[in-house]
Amino acid sequence: MLKSIKRIIVFSLLFLQSFIIVGCDNQSLEKCIINGKQDYWLLYDEVEPGYLGGPYFKFNDDGVCRRYQKDLNNEFTQINSQGDVVFYDTAWSVSKDSILTWGEHSLDIVDYNENTITLYLNRQDRFLFLFRVNENSARKPLQYYIDKRKEYPEKYPEPYSKL
Repeated sequence: MLKSIKRIIVFSLLFLQSFIIVGCDNQSLEKCIINGKQDYWLLYDEVEPGYLGGPYFKFNDDGVCRRYQKDLNNEFTQINSQGDVVFYDTAWSVSKDSILTWGEHSLDIVDYNENTITLYLNRQDRFLFLFRVNENSARKPLQYYIDKRKEYPEKYPEPYSKL
């Protein structure tokens, strides 16, 4: 009888410990995604690359994600439309089994750390990457590099530098 009580206690403690560990991992993942005041997530899509000119996002703690762009002065502004395309604030959440629900998309969180999140979109085995960018970062926007190549073509010899 005493052995069975000990087994129950040990089992209960192990179950409680594993529950706490899983809960903490999920919480840290969600906290990792939420942006600080000066942080943005830069989206990179391996199928439609646009790293230097890609869209930026802020995942707020109220479960709303907003879209931003970075201008030539390295300033971020929220964008609600681009031509005929309208961008709405998007709801987001993270489930306990590491699925990021972002608007109408459900993405597996493959890996993450403080500065990078790898997402799997089950469409053509497609991966998306989020890179944390601070608004004080010195990284220039895409147009800077395009203009630089046009202004100084001699610095970019052929065959690898055609625009």
